[in-house]
Amino acid sequence: MRVADWRSVEEGRLKMPDEVALTFGVFDGIHPGHRALFDLLDENRNMAAPAVFTFRRNPQTVLRPHTYAGDVLSIRQKLERLEAYGIELVVLADFDDAFRAMPGESFLAHLMDALNIGYAAVGPDFHCGRNMDTDARGVARYLSAHKVRVDIAGGVYHNGSPVSSTRIRQAVANGDFETARALLGGSFVLDLRDVTIETSHHEVWVPRSLVGQVIPSSGAFHSTVFTTDGPFEAVVHIDPEGLRLTGSDGSRITVPAAGILQIEFTTRTGIGIEGERDVAYQRGKG
Repeated sequence: MRVADWRSVEEGRLKMPDEVALTFGVFDGIHPGHRALFDLLDENRNMAAPAVFTFRRNPQTVLRPHTYAGDVLSIRQKLERLEAYGIELVVLADFDDAFRAMPGESFLAHLMDALNIGYAAVGPDFHCGRNMDTDARGVARYLSAHKVRVDIAGGVYHNGSPVSSTRIRQAVANGDFETARALLGGSFVLDLRDVTIETSHHEVWVPRSLVGQVIPSSGAFHSTVFTTDGPFEAVVHIDPEGLRLTGSDGSRITVPAAGILQIEFTTRTGIGIEGERDVAYQRGKG
């Protein structure tokens, strides 16, 4: 899979002579609604290579930095999952001031200049451009006028409501990993491969400030921890400062912090924060 930066599109350095089948979005979570778009691209694979435009971080980190709970996927996870779904080209952008000010039709024009777009698939709630000036129908009108075939995908529903990254994010923030799993079509996994993890007396501790993904505000959760030496079962204790790990029997974790890669959350335990020893005291802060 090729990954290109949006700047290469704006500056005319990205040139793809072969046709692409393109879709657009934040794609945080890669849930069944997103996969419906990828299926449409795959149906056109004989004529065009599947391609995606997306962001490194959710634009909400810029628009609502004080209330945004965090991403469902790390950027590494997102790229891995896009590749697993057969995407051949990903254009990555940062939602900076310049991008935010760009009208939707200018955004589409840049993509058409750089890419030979033969087909496009758009989600029903998609918007782009300054002040969200171009919706899915606007994208379809613009591209169709340039002889690009366009489909607007239908919504995907769970329990009567559309599946969305917002719903998944809310479920994770509430510690409801069963609902998150149902919406995602798979488990929520915290990616720690690019996070510096602290240890003290064999305690594994991850400050919340280092985690870009959404996590619950507090609670204790049964989890599978993936390490360089293989997986093991653990309990992840979360408080407003961060995460610490214990064995599933409450014992301290002795695995080197550098060996921890990802944590797959399963269910909430019966352990309450009130029933634990003072976490701040354990870290020498109380």
